[in-house]
Amino acid sequence: MSEKLLPQSTFDGFAQRKPSTAWKKSLATFAILSAASASVWLVLGHNCLKFNSKSVSTFNSYAAPPDESLCPSFPQIAFTDIEQSKFILNDESFRNVSALKLSKAVQYDTQVDDGDPDFTKFEGFHKVLEEQYPTVFGNATIFKPNKYGLVLEFKGSDESLQPIVLMAHQDTVPIGDMAKWTRDPLGGEYDGEKVYGRGAMDCKNLLVGCLGAMEQVLASGYKLKRTVTLTFGFDEEINGYRGAKHNAEFLIDRYGEKNVYQVIDEGSPAFLKTEDKYFSNMGTSEKGYFDIAVDVVAPGGHSSIPYDHTSIGYISKFIVGYEDDQFSPVMPNISPMLGNLQCLAEHADINASLKSDILKAHLDEASNKRVLDYMTKDRLTKYLVQTSQAVDIIEGGEKINSLPRNTTVIINHRIAIGDSPQDVMDKIVKHATIVAKKFNLGLIVDGTEVIPTTEEGFFNVRPLYILASAPITPAFDELWEKFAGHIRYFYEELVHPELFTDESSQIIIGPGLMTANTDTRHYWDVSDHIFRWQPGFDGLEAGIHNVNEYIHIDTHLQVIAFYFGYILGIC
Repeated sequence: MSEKLLPQSTFDGFAQRKPSTAWKKSLATFAILSAASASVWLVLGHNCLKFNSKSVSTFNSYAAPPDESLCPSFPQIAFTDIEQSKFILNDESFRNVSALKLSKAVQYDTQVDDGDPDFTKFEGFHKVLEEQYPTVFGNATIFKPNKYGLVLEFKGSDESLQPIVLMAHQDTVPIGDMAKWTRDPLGGEYDGEKVYGRGAMDCKNLLVGCLGAMEQVLASGYKLKRTVTLTFGFDEEINGYRGAKHNAEFLIDRYGEKNVYQVIDEGSPAFLKTEDKYFSNMGTSEKGYFDIAVDVVAPGGHSSIPYDHTSIGYISKFIVGYEDDQFSPVMPNISPMLGNLQCLAEHADINASLKSDILKAHLDEASNKRVLDYMTKDRLTKYLVQTSQAVDIIEGGEKINSLPRNTTVIINHRIAIGDSPQDVMDKIVKHATIVAKKFNLGLIVDGTEVIPTTEEGFFNVRPLYILASAPITPAFDELWEKFAGHIRYFYEELVHPELFTDESSQIIIGPGLMTANTDTRHYWDVSDHIFRWQPGFDGLEAGIHNVNEYIHIDTHLQVIAFYFGYILGIC
């Protein structure tokens, strides 16, 4: 990817036996899916968020008293219409009709890219959805923030109950190289098991599933007490500022700030096997995000009489120093990853010493460090507890035999819970200062001259996009208890009863962390209870953001059935 440079923006030895690694591979899978199911983007503009001190919650779900569970389990909450839920999951005719509706959505091209997308296409997509779900659209109060956003409100009778918001996004990433697809990416082909095509997994499956669930609620004749609102953005894959941001602002104007009961969006897998147990990870936060550009301006001239170092040489020395200086891993008590690991340690059969360290990590610094050491040995789990840094773009030089006057590097960071955007900025400035002082260069940081510019040149550090880590949704509170109770019943009694025949067996539900960002980045002021979680589970082979994307129809039916049961249960 080659982006135009952005205008300067404002920076407001465990146990003797080797520990099993199966659980670690599951965590790695979760990490990849979390990143892949979220957007990959670079914002071109002044959309720079100041560090939000409120994003580090004082709520500590995990530091329970010694005699209490660090990962409490809550009883099942039975669905109110069990037979209809079973029908949704198992009826062959319903299965085929649902696959056809999802296929229609996949067939409609809603790709967006980092350039200047044509959003008018979403008018046609809205018509497709209306044709497939006339009862849903006919019974909803429909709003279209910023023209192409979709907000469908189903009013409840009890104004004292806060509304629930279910999210998805209409857009998809580009198809990419057509030659590498084995099936038509806009064909929506259904082979009896899977629906194939761009967006089948990310995330038209979820969008159509939400509509399908509401169709079932309306058909049941159930009278809502709590308002149910579906919100669908149209540019999640390129930042959400034209879609989800406007949807969120609309909800705040309509319901009030943080006056929504619960927000649920795409995210963590609902059903994951780890060791001998089954887990459901609920994404209760997201890592922060920070793009920084570093420019070097140095004298140009003819390459036959060069200076000792060019702008490319100076910036290369900076990059080497910066890459060699990794961020330290962190896992404070508020971290969802601590809660995730402690749920694993309490319920799964893992190495005894590792288990002990995890269960003491919120109390003992040495135990915490040993857990971090173990996590950082594998690249795929390392960045669940560490701020990442990736040198993604470099531009410099115009032609051979001409000294480059300007060279720029853009570095992407995903900020760990426990670090802040200021920590990233401080490290960038530290390494720019080292090179600047060594070679008598100036240094400008976000428009402020820190070291006077010289004839040899100068560094210029420019923050491009800043997003603090997301506020942490409380775990194990009353709302969590109801949500988890419905999840347990759904998977233990309806979806996989054969796996939970023992009275002591159950799905373990714990907090988790998204390593990338979803549209919920715009919903922080909508609700204190934001979950990145979705029913069903398709593995990495399902082609999220890759070729040959698909969704198992069973996963799609689980979206419909779970939301149908959950809406009837709490609304």
